[in-house]
Amino acid sequence: VLLGVIMGGVLLLPTALPILLDVARRMTGKPLAIGTVPHRAVYLAIAGNVVAWLLYGAAFELFVRGVTGQASGSFANYVTAWAWPYIFGYLAFFSPGGLGVREGALTLALGVLGLANTQTALIIAVTSRLWLTVTELLPGLTFLSLGWRGNQSKNG
Repeated sequence: VLLGVIMGGVLLLPTALPILLDVARRMTGKPLAIGTVPHRAVYLAIAGNVVAWLLYGAAFELFVRGVTGQASGSFANYVTAWAWPYIFGYLAFFSPGGLGVREGALTLALGVLGLANTQTALIIAVTSRLWLTVTELLPGLTFLSLGWRGNQSKNG
């Protein structure tokens, strides 16, 4: 039933989005200059996000295998264990980068889903934070070290 409601919401999103924006415009009294979004673009964006989250789950399962030497449990559990803590950390406005919130939620999710005991889950959560930090910093530091400054004008 829940899956049906979610799928119905996804299918109605291109129709509901302009209505919701109009409601927001009326509530705030501010003009929202947003053009028409083609239904196809919305569906492609949703499909792309679903694929991305599935790939994040697969990568997380491989990460757990690399850290602990094993990864028991279903693929769906790894997708769930990665997605929910990520979202909780993202929404924790009081914590920069969701620091602590994501790790706590990940430790809890791994335990609840039977993917790891508390000690192992904590190790996975901390090492995943370290790995995320490295993968976020490394590209920026690489570009800085190469002297890349983005879109610079020739006049200076």
